Amino acid sequence: MQRYRCPRHLKKKIYISERSFRSTGRGAGRRGQGCLPAALMALEDVNAEPNLLPGYKMKMPYNDSQCNPGLGATVMYDLLYNPPQKLILLGGCSIVCSTIAEAAKMWNLVVVSYGSSSPALSNRKRFPTFFRTHPSATIHNPTRIKLFQKFKWSRIAIIQEAEEVFISTGEDLEARCKEAGIEVATRQSFISDPTDAVRNLVRQDARIIVGMFYVAAARKVICEAYKQNVFGRQYVWFLIGWYEDDWYTFIDKAHNCTVQQMKEAVEGHLTTEALMLNQGAEPTISGMTSAQFLERYEEELKKYNYIGRRPVGYQEAPLAYDAIWAIALALNKTINQLKLHNKSIEDFSYTNDDIAKQIYSAMNSTQFLGVSGYVAFSSKGDRIAWTQIEQMIDGNYTLLGYYDTQTDNLTWLRKEKWADGKPPADRTIIKKVLRTVTLSLFISMTTVSGLGILWALVLLIFNTIFRHSSYYSKWILRNQYKTFVLKRKMHIKNTKVLCLITAPVTLVISSQTDATYAFVSLAIIVCSFLSMALIFIPKVIELIRRPRERVDCRTLTDTITSREEEDRQQRLQRENEELRRQIIEREDQIRQATLTLQERSAMRHMASTMGGGDRVRITVGQYTDLLAPKDITNDFISDSGFITGTSMARSSRSDTDFSESYL
Repeated sequence: MQRYRCPRHLKKKIYISERSFRSTGRGAGRRGQGCLPAALMALEDVNAEPNLLPGYKMKMPYNDSQCNPGLGATVMYDLLYNPPQKLILLGGCSIVCSTIAEAAKMWNLVVVSYGSSSPALSNRKRFPTFFRTHPSATIHNPTRIKLFQKFKWSRIAIIQEAEEVFISTGEDLEARCKEAGIEVATRQSFISDPTDAVRNLVRQDARIIVGMFYVAAARKVICEAYKQNVFGRQYVWFLIGWYEDDWYTFIDKAHNCTVQQMKEAVEGHLTTEALMLNQGAEPTISGMTSAQFLERYEEELKKYNYIGRRPVGYQEAPLAYDAIWAIALALNKTINQLKLHNKSIEDFSYTNDDIAKQIYSAMNSTQFLGVSGYVAFSSKGDRIAWTQIEQMIDGNYTLLGYYDTQTDNLTWLRKEKWADGKPPADRTIIKKVLRTVTLSLFISMTTVSGLGILWALVLLIFNTIFRHSSYYSKWILRNQYKTFVLKRKMHIKNTKVLCLITAPVTLVISSQTDATYAFVSLAIIVCSFLSMALIFIPKVIELIRRPRERVDCRTLTDTITSREEEDRQQRLQRENEELRRQIIEREDQIRQATLTLQERSAMRHMASTMGGGDRVRITVGQYTDLLAPKDITNDFISDSGFITGTSMARSSRSDTDFSESYL
């Protein structure tokens, strides 16, 4: 019995809405240029399928959100508040889907994306009705970890564009690296200019670099990497695999590198990307094989004036095609389920959560073989898919293998190519190499060093013996000719000069072992000898010049006097000798005066014994000056230290007057 097919003009229209197909602007939204023809192809095939959505025709009015979340929200509100009523929203750009999917739950709408890879969209609390045929960006990270382990790289660096999708992916990769025991040397972010970020990679000696950015930023990064020589046999770049094959040949004003320079910089880099095209030859749900789909898609692109070139988003076209089929299958299953309860899809409204739950359940359980591979969704709404690994070899991408994250199975084709025949090291390898000098040079330097040690021991013994003698020069404190700066710590300044000479010369002759050893050894020996000479020679000379003090220094506890103290001591000695002379003279005068007094006393005694006559008065005033000591001044400030004051009372005149009775 032939199945009845409803004429097209009698079919009821089911509306889904797309907000991200676009042809101008920047960023990820430009991928809509390549995805729109594929989505329209799928819409045509779905409506032409008699066993799918019988009695219904799916319509898809599309708009341009320009990958702007604010504009995307405005477009969504216009669609929701204007007829006809929509059942499902279709999106492509991650930042727009983040805004739309978070708000869509308020209208009981399911959101399906063909191009969103942001890991944040896997959060079921924020986005409970979100599904995507494009795998999450985190699907690359298990593959990257597997490759790091395969090639024994334990140190990597991350450079990312400051977009939410790449920031969250970088955080996930860093966490996975920590679990796997892989060091993340640095993680650099940039907004528009990657110059500083690439420079920091050089400073950190990064060799294995994971780049996460849109294709426009990728050109800037690779150009800057060429300028700073961060490419070649010592480096491995991991880039995103959904760029077009000739993405680096596009010339724009954002960078000033030539195509040849860009080609040289990208040579040998690796890419990881979810498998976006079915690798088998079996027919898919649409009846076409993946090869037949590509042929038909190429013809469709010609209608959009893409002749001899591919639009942005070419590689994601199978994802957009399968997204339409996933929506159609989910709606078809929902219609059949509603019929069992005597309901229809026309009963859906933005406030009817029962039908919305039916659509969500049908979408969550949808599974089929599409042109992009086997399509199925995880509990988070993410696409379950394999990843493929490619390498740029001689300007073309070469498939290296596949990785199944579910079974941890790596299928490797062994087609990789390295400049040195082996994977580069993940860091600068430091190898210790024994470098020797000639025996004669070593013996000569050792002999001179031994003499220096002996000389130092002699000076040490000398300093121990004369440890109580210290030498001070007056110029240390002051110098009227202001030359103390030149003399002060001469040994330190000589050392500085020799160091300033030795350091650059050593760098120049570092490759010559004997020359380096001889030059450095002589510099050290000269510095040591000069320092010891400048420190000890003045003291030795001073002790030789004053041998008496050198002998006495063993018992003296005072330090050797300076020149000022020596002059003062000599002056005091002269004053002491003068005072001693004066004392001797005074003692002679006193002795003579004493003798005179004795004679006078004897004469008085004789006169008294004679007993008669008149009284005789004898005055000895002429000897007064002889008996009276000269004035002595008690000068406490004088350096002499002798008392010369009037502390002794002057003798009174009555002491020298003698009275006799007249006989």
